Amino acid sequence: MVPLPLSLARQEALRLELPFIADLLRARRASEISEAAIEDLVSLCWLEWFGGKLKLTQTGTNICQQQRGAGSRSTDW
Repeated sequence: MVPLPLSLARQEALRLELPFIADLLRARRASEISEAAIEDLVSLCWLEWFGGKLKLTQTGTNICQQQRGAGSRSTDW
């Protein structure tokens, strides 16, 4: 069975939460991440299982950096 693609709203919600999720992974608190979020992030190839642990993929790392940078950008040109 092929999983349904995630809605754009769900993808955007995950994008906004990704820096927080990355912090949880760094703090070894992955148990605080919902199973649904993990499944969705893995399906987007933003997280992967590696040696029994969850880790950000390169894509996930890039998105996380974009999100962290988005809050510090100035709109004054």
